[in-house]
Amino acid sequence: MAWPLIGREAELRHVAEALAGGTAGGVVIAGSAGVGKTRLAREAAELAAARGDAIEWARATRAAASIPLGAFGALLPATPR
Repeated sequence: MAWPLIGREAELRHVAEALAGGTAGGVVIAGSAGVGKTRLAREAAELAAARGDAIEWARATRAAASIPLGAFGALLPATPR
């Protein structure tokens, strides 16, 4: 069981409204390290999944930084060799 999300209601509502409006294909949550981006994203993903939306995760890492769009590599299908 996750701890309740406290003090981020406005941000979560903003994300939920963007997704519910039908004009956004997704959202980007950005900020400094340790501000709660992942926690907010998990809450938003739970709301979207409950509505039947497809959920995918992409995370920027130092390892993928040198590869254009490297954060999305895990979302691509494997190609036969």
